[in-house]
Amino acid sequence: MNIRNLLIVCFTAVLCACNPNNQTGGNGVTEPVNMHLSPAQVAMTTQSNSFSIGLLQKVYTSEEASENVVLSPLSASMALGMVMNGADGNTLRQMQEALGFGEETTMEDINAYYQTLIKALPALDQSNTLRLANSIWVNSGYQLKDAFLQTNQEYFSAAARNVDFCAPATAGIINGWASDNTNRLIEKVVEANELCGLQLLLANALYFKGVWATQFDKKQTYQDNFQTAAGQSVKADYMCCTDGYGYYEDEALQIVELPYKEDKYCMDILLPAKDKTIKDLLSALEAGQWAGYIKGMQSREVMVTIPKFRLSYGVTLNDVLQEMGMKDAFNPFTADFSQMSETPLCISDVKQVCQINVDEEGTEAAAVTTVGMYDTAILGKSFKADRPFLFIIREKQYGTILFASVVGNPC
Repeated sequence: MNIRNLLIVCFTAVLCACNPNNQTGGNGVTEPVNMHLSPAQVAMTTQSNSFSIGLLQKVYTSEEASENVVLSPLSASMALGMVMNGADGNTLRQMQEALGFGEETTMEDINAYYQTLIKALPALDQSNTLRLANSIWVNSGYQLKDAFLQTNQEYFSAAARNVDFCAPATAGIINGWASDNTNRLIEKVVEANELCGLQLLLANALYFKGVWATQFDKKQTYQDNFQTAAGQSVKADYMCCTDGYGYYEDEALQIVELPYKEDKYCMDILLPAKDKTIKDLLSALEAGQWAGYIKGMQSREVMVTIPKFRLSYGVTLNDVLQEMGMKDAFNPFTADFSQMSETPLCISDVKQVCQINVDEEGTEAAAVTTVGMYDTAILGKSFKADRPFLFIIREKQYGTILFASVVGNPC
């Protein structure tokens, strides 16, 4: 069997012979809720999906070392949403636009939208588990504005914790928080040598465990070939099930929707046509088209054959976010986070670590996004003579020049 590259899409509330085993799970929900979004928030979801698709497109295009890309756009958006509460001026405008929110959308609207997701997503059903956690880590002695802290506490349930970023134990404390909030799926998100010099670290953790509505029979799992993105043939363990699924097909791709129990979440798998590639598929994908695919799905009996997999992925999103328009936030001379602190701050790094496991029973996935920030007022200067330079040797007291030279090639 020759299976082409798969694109697996998980968005907000749609993370979007058989074995109907019953399994328990969930967040301890006794009374599931229905998530009600206002018309404005429905539009914000569409806007957020534009960010999600754009983020995947940019990261996949720039990826050179890995054939796999695993991202959580929601985790990245939520971490940056906390940061936006401290931004102002052009920095705020660029961040809003990069995350998909229009200029007419206020920070109050954005905060209320995130708050709705934080409260509703974990409570949608009793069978699956979804957890969201946010935190703010502040360097000892550094002062943040009360309004910034109160807003993130109110809307993101993000408590601020004082730590010494130069202490070797601090990395372990932050990594412990990440591990605790991802069911130990992600155990390291920072290194000790990365923290010293930061004044602030904001973090989001997202954990999901979903049980297939119709589970794959382990007895039917078999091994066959998978054609990788690099053109190599490798052995993969394939799960197979025939059932009624949401299905869409055109000349460019096939899509199948695999629901989790209670049908509140699902996984959508996009398979390019045999004469297409993932790059072809992604380059043409946009939020309106994605919505059209979902609307165009019909219930069909489909024999689904997909590989089991366990994927880990980590990425620094600085370059991608700047390509998406978020430039000033990373520039120490233009960053405006005056709603966060009296001293000038700038984003150092936006990093994300993801893990996803898919097998016959369901899916377990986690992501942690961290946003590090430093005080530009104490930024050390850098001097690296990696291009032609001039040097002068002089007597210091009166300035008599002894030698004056140009170095165009030191080798």
